[in-house]
Amino acid sequence: MKKSKIVKGIIDIFIENGINIEDRMVVTDIDSLVYMTIIVEIEQKFNIVLPDTVLSDNVFNDMDGFVNIIYQIVNGK
Repeated sequence: MKKSKIVKGIIDIFIENGINIEDRMVVTDIDSLVYMTIIVEIEQKFNIVLPDTVLSDNVFNDMDGFVNIIYQIVNGK
C-alpha cells in the first residue's frame, strides 16, 4: 500500500473524530478516549495490530514517524 493512501486514511479517521490536523500534520486537542478510538479505527481500517511499544506515547506528535510505522506494518517490512 502506498504511503499517500495511508496518510489519507489516517486523516479521514481524524476528521471523522473531530480532530483538527494542522498543515504540519500535528494533532491538537486530543483526549485519551478519542486517542484510543482513533487507534482502534486505524487498526481496523488497515487490518493491523499496533505493538504496545508504539502506543506507549502519543504517537501523533510525530505523524511522519507514525505513518512510516503503519506503512512498514501494512507492507510487512
